[in-house]
Amino acid sequence: MDLSIVLPSHNEERNLRNKVEEVLEEFKDLEIEIIIVEDGCNDATPEIADKLSKEYSQVKHLHSDKRLGKGKAIEKGLNHSKSDVKGFMDADRSINAGEVKKLYEKLITNKKDIVISSRYLPESNIKRKKLRQLKAKTYNFLTRKTLRTGFKDHQCGLKLFTSSTWNKLNGRIEEDGWFWDTKMLYEAEKLDLDVEEVGIDWICDEESSFKFLDSIVMFEKLLDLGTKERNLPIDMKFFRFAFVGALGAGVNTILLYLLTELGDIYYIYSALIAIEATVIFMFFLNNHITFKKMTGNLEVLKGLLKSNIIRSTGIVTQVSLLYILTEFLGIFYILSNLVAIVVASIVNFVGERDYNWD
Repeated sequence: MDLSIVLPSHNEERNLRNKVEEVLEEFKDLEIEIIIVEDGCNDATPEIADKLSKEYSQVKHLHSDKRLGKGKAIEKGLNHSKSDVKGFMDADRSINAGEVKKLYEKLITNKKDIVISSRYLPESNIKRKKLRQLKAKTYNFLTRKTLRTGFKDHQCGLKLFTSSTWNKLNGRIEEDGWFWDTKMLYEAEKLDLDVEEVGIDWICDEESSFKFLDSIVMFEKLLDLGTKERNLPIDMKFFRFAFVGALGAGVNTILLYLLTELGDIYYIYSALIAIEATVIFMFFLNNHITFKKMTGNLEVLKGLLKSNIIRSTGIVTQVSLLYILTEFLGIFYILSNLVAIVVASIVNFVGERDYNWD
């Protein structure tokens, strides 16, 4: 078999049939297979994929009730493929089948291990909103600087491998979601594989399943991998903790202002009330996104009580700094409170990490 193309498909009912038939038409002179890895969909994608697999002998359908994530779906498809050249492309409308053929011919002719599509080479032709373009270029710039890679575009959704190359990479990537592409290229450079980047025509699909929160997760994963690359002793949980802390600072500051200015409460008393409300807010948010989640009402209650005890040191630190900076240094109380929050947050993180969610 000449080529296997994996289509990771999450809610792609609008595009899937057209994409499959477009690829089949483009490669009608070659022996190919298309593997649809249907990924925990809640639309008609499973039914469409099943019909396509019955209509076309070249099409296979791998079903999953649970969301695998883009990376895990790609790996599932690649590991089911049988050809000498295998790869994946996004199932949306951003890349046409002619670009797949371009990369396939490059891989065969130039005898490369991997060929990847790129939106940022001189020959590339892309249509995308400027803000999205800026965000993507920023990510790729930071990736090159953080991971010391040499690629212009790490995330474009079309990549081809030789079968032997995939065997070398399989098991090394260890990513389920959108960051899979970046981690794969990072591992490819570690293995000194021969990778060629090829400019393509690309159109932004505004209805892509990639969301804003996915961007945040990717930047976090990039930072995590970068710290490991440089052997930096940084606990990545601190960045999520800091994010929660930033939200908490906003909640705390708003409550402090409302209680002091509108409630006519002495600012120290207002601060104490605002601090306790913020502790409760941050506990539940940290329990959801930062640390290993506590489950069960009793466990959560114990965790909340422990969090209050741990944060008592932080509260003393914050209130003391607030008073000193305001009363002795003459700093406006809102600014004093923000400085006090930063110092107290460091104290709180160490306590929560080591004694509550250990």
